[in-house]
Amino acid sequence: MAWLLGVDEAGYGPNLGPLVVTATLWATDENPARCNPWKRLASTVTSAPEQDDDRFHIADSKQVYNPSIGTAALERGVLAALHALGFPTSSFGTLCGRLMSSRLSFDDDVPSDTVEPWFTNLEESLPLDGAAEDVGINARRWQTAFETSGLRLAGVASEIVYAPRFNRLIDAWGNKSAVLSRITLRLVRSLWNPDDATPCVVLCDKHGGRNRYQELLLEVSNGAMVLTLAESREVSRYRVGSTEFRFQVGCEEHLPTALASMVSKYIREVAMRRFNRWWSERLPDIRPTAGYPGDARRFREDIAAHLATLGLAEDDFWRKR
Repeated sequence: MAWLLGVDEAGYGPNLGPLVVTATLWATDENPARCNPWKRLASTVTSAPEQDDDRFHIADSKQVYNPSIGTAALERGVLAALHALGFPTSSFGTLCGRLMSSRLSFDDDVPSDTVEPWFTNLEESLPLDGAAEDVGINARRWQTAFETSGLRLAGVASEIVYAPRFNRLIDAWGNKSAVLSRITLRLVRSLWNPDDATPCVVLCDKHGGRNRYQELLLEVSNGAMVLTLAESREVSRYRVGSTEFRFQVGCEEHLPTALASMVSKYIREVAMRRFNRWWSERLPDIRPTAGYPGDARRFREDIAAHLATLGLAEDDFWRKR
């Protein structure tokens, strides 16, 4: 047995809403450096669906999700995969709790008790755009694929970083790239043991143009040597014991990272739906926002005159960078 581990985020660029980072862990019966999950699961998943294709569309979330058509395609693959793994998928709050239950805490990053008011009660029913019974049916398709392919999803973990904590980490770590890299590698450490001799390949997108990751890997390597194999604009590779780390531009071409991208995007989209609903209930004329720069500034200006009345400070919801 060997491991493949893919990591990706959603919400790195916005000023509003959470940063979500997800890792997916896969067990394979072959050398992970040669394993091709797309080929192994070709009858069940595809990164480029054809017309009337019933397979799960698994790809970079930007290819699967379109705001104009809703979350249906994103939700279909994500909830079925998580349900197949035994995760609760009928409530957003319960699902978030399970995704975050295995994350590893570090002494210098104790999560803040401050949570934005629209995220204090996450008991939203799922799925949003489909039928609950379809989740179970689709989960069985995933399970059948795992049983017959020699490749199975073995774990999923997410880190959901709300604005107050994000701002505190910016102050502590200096910039967004450092926050993303440390959150990512600590999440990896939740599913990966550097002392395990089982072969493993960790697949991760590049972080904010960063090319060097050795010092950051040393923080999670349990004192193991981190050997640099390559550092370039396209890919940076390292070896830690029996594990190879790849930080690659366009890493969503790998299925483990693509599914991580989709889980992160789904969690963020449901969270932003709650965010916009909370504000519309108090300011009926407010236009919703996806939280990205430009429109986020418009939204901030629209609500500025109401913050004091609502008992809110800008740092409660506005990410500094």
